[in-house]
This record gives sequence, structure tokens and C-alpha cells, in this order.
Amino acid sequence: MSPQGDTEMPAPSNASPRQKAEQTNYLIKELGSGSYAVVCLSIPRTTADQILEGYTSSPKTRSRKAETLARLRTNLQAIKIAIGRGVDSIEAEVRILRQLGEKTKQPSVSKLIDADDSPLSKVWYTMSVCQCGDLDQLLQLTSGPKAVPLPVGLAWHICTQLASALLYLHFGWHGGRIEPHWPLMTHEDIWAKNILFRSSSTADEGSSVHYPDAVLADFGKGWFVQRDAANTQYQDTVLQRQHRDLQALASTLIPLAHRLEDSGLCEALIPLERVDRPPKGAKQNVSAYRALRKFVRLAEQRRQESYQPLSQELKAHFDRVVVTDAELEQTFPVLQLTDSPESSPSSGSRKRRASAENSEEARLGRSTRRKGCQCVTL
Repeated sequence: MSPQGDTEMPAPSNASPRQKAEQTNYLIKELGSGSYAVVCLSIPRTTADQILEGYTSSPKTRSRKAETLARLRTNLQAIKIAIGRGVDSIEAEVRILRQLGEKTKQPSVSKLIDADDSPLSKVWYTMSVCQCGDLDQLLQLTSGPKAVPLPVGLAWHICTQLASALLYLHFGWHGGRIEPHWPLMTHEDIWAKNILFRSSSTADEGSSVHYPDAVLADFGKGWFVQRDAANTQYQDTVLQRQHRDLQALASTLIPLAHRLEDSGLCEALIPLERVDRPPKGAKQNVSAYRALRKFVRLAEQRRQESYQPLSQELKAHFDRVVVTDAELEQTFPVLQLTDSPESSPSSGSRKRRASAENSEEARLGRSTRRKGCQCVTL
């Protein structure tokens, strides 16, 4: 039995993508949607059932409920579900994210956690939650008459991580080396709404990594081609698309640079915009690789030199509540139940309080009788 009180049944053969996703995941609420997919906050059924079984098998106290809610939050995921013709898009994303996730732990790309087990085409997959908003929201916050000042260090931090993400995607570069036999991949949809933020798991006070991670997300339009002599035509196409990725990244970061009084970031982005296209028959875009490596080295240096803690306004902007207690209780009604005396003042406490009240009433009664007054108990 599930926490909802219904028996889990296999999805029918003609089930919709959402029904297939719900077969193994609880969908808590919608986070966003597009033409080909919807993204929801979710948690695997097996994980949630195990957590809630531990809650229901013991007295439902306030502390046990708080602990259960915290465990559910720790296991939250984001699930992307195909809409209409979005099945092909989900399949492409899963292929790319599996390749990106198998080799290393690059913090600046989406993390694939699970996907449906269909051998033909995938209709959903889950990824880690990016709970701190997106670049478009940050740009809105830091512009206009009531603009919140953007720290120079944060701007260079975002640039460092996104350029590193593109180096990894295009060339397999991470941790100072290039992964061997890296396939040709592109993103094809780099813009502010596809750059998300999440809390950094490596935060150190006084270090640039105390800023939230900038994450390149949504690979639904991406390309994935293995390096093969028979794929020469496709390789040329992907290399040209990689060039467009680089220009799109520079164009996305320019508004960030315009928020700063220092013109250094604008000047540093110019070489990325002007990288030469790869020649026909090339195996990789050497000019783009060199330009990105040079930019990352500069961005890392400037990030450290200009680091400053986030203002209270920016902390509040990034520190978001992904899901409320009420939303979790709506998904899992068992959390709304309160039964044992431990969920309210204990029976022993109530008895001690009643005894004390009776003693006080008796004392007051004796006092008033001595003064010749009539005592009325309300």
C-alpha cells in the first residue's frame, strides 16, 4: 500500500507520459512547462513509502513529523515529462545527460538521476532540483530603478561555471584534463531561462564557491554524435552548432556584464563572440577550445580577487522554499494525522497541570472564606 492508501498498479499500455511517470514517482507540484514538456517536483515512490512507513509505525509526534518532512525534502527531485511530440526531445536529453553523468561530477550541468525503463523511447526523466531560480530572474532583480547591486565576484563566478560547462559539453574537459573518446555534443538552446541556480554543496565562508552553482539545463534541442569516420557529415554539422553554442553563451552573459561598473567582463567576452568557425573536415573547434580555456582562467582569477559575500537581498532571492509543509501534506495525507498524546502536551503534563489548578482553587477558596466573601468559580 502507498501512503495515499491505494495499491500501486502498472500503468496501462496506452498510458500517457504523466501516468507512466506517476507509476514510480509521486508528483508534488508543477514547477514549469513548455511546448514539449512539463517539469514537476517529485519524489520516488519507493523512497517516500519507506520514509512514511517509518513515520506511521511510531507515535506521530511533532518532532517525528518535522523529521519526516525534512527527510522527504532531502530526497526531492525534478521530473521532466514529455508533452505531445516532446518524446523525441526527452530521448535526446537522456542520451546526452547519461554521457555527461557517466564520466565525472561537473557541477554546472544538469544531473540525470533516473529515467523510465522503456526500451523504445523515454517519456520522463528525473534530475536534481535547482531551487534558487534562473539567470533571467537574477537579471530582472539587478536592473531597473530598484535594482539590487550585483557583486562583481558573483558575475565572474557565473561566467566561470558556464564556460566550464561548455568546455565539458563540447570537449570533455574537466579537472584539468580532457576525457578520451569524447563524443560530439551540443546544447542548442543556451539562454537566461535555461541557466538555473542551486545551493552549492561545497560552500566555504570567504570562498567564491560560497555562491550558488550556475547550472546549464534543458538539453532537449541538443545533438549527440559519436566520433566516427562514417559520421563526417554529421561531425561538420555538430561543430558548426557548437560554434553557435559559444556565441549564444557570450550573448547570454553580456547583460550580466552590463550590470557591473567594471568593463572588464564585457571586454573578456569579446573573444568568445569572435571565435572563428571550424573549417570543413575539422575534428574539433580548436579556436573555441583555446578561447574558452583562456576565458575560464581569467574568470577564476577575477572571481577570487573580487569575491564579496552576498547581500541580504540576494540571499533572500536565492534562499527559496521549494515546497511548503502544506504542499507535502496534501501529497501525503498521512502527515495530516495526529494521534498519540505526544503530538500535544503529554497526558502526564495534563494531569500535573490539573492537579496544580485544583490546589490553587482550593487555596483561593480558603482565603475568600476567611474574608467572608463568596467565591464563584467560572
